[in-house]
Amino acid sequence: MSRINRQTTDADQPPKAGDEKRAFDRLKAALTEAFAAPDMAYQPLTAAEVIARNRR
Repeated sequence: MSRINRQTTDADQPPKAGDEKRAFDRLKAALTEAFAAPDMAYQPLTAAEVIARNRR
């Protein structure tokens, strides 16, 4: 039988105290900022434009 060596990743580790709250707070702030903009500030984007923007 062979053994497979596997590196542990952050996903394998239990969340540290406060990680979930900080992630939630970041999401809440981003959503608050996004929805605070007036409707005229929104511009239509294609899926390709969103993907390219998020790669930066």
